[in-house]
Amino acid sequence: MTPEIPNDAWLVATIRRYLPFPARLRKTAIAALGAESADTASRYKVTQLYCTGASQGVMCHLESERNGIKRVVLIASIMYLSVDGRLAFARDLAAYQKSRRRIGGGRGSGGAASASCKRLQRQARSTVA
Repeated sequence: MTPEIPNDAWLVATIRRYLPFPARLRKTAIAALGAESADTASRYKVTQLYCTGASQGVMCHLESERNGIKRVVLIASIMYLSVDGRLAFARDLAAYQKSRRRIGGGRGSGGAASASCKRLQRQARSTVA
């Protein structure tokens, strides 16, 4: 049964069953994550989800494939994702995003979330390189 407003742990448990799945970054991600981190025209695969707590919410591991080589592109808040509305969890994700924006947790909300995201990106790049 879907809660009216999905919490982080419930959402992660629900969406993990569908990994990997295609997603796009929202335009606001470029401003929050930095222009060098994302190519807005590309489609990504979400391959992992992380529940980072109430202040930062759910983060996801995004990968792309270029020239047949899979690579980690970035780690971003699930707030910055846009998914196909036909995916089984799309409504749950939209409800989560709406509730986080309403309580102020999803507007690229401050330095802590952005700093954490950038730190995770550096770690991902170092493990891929």
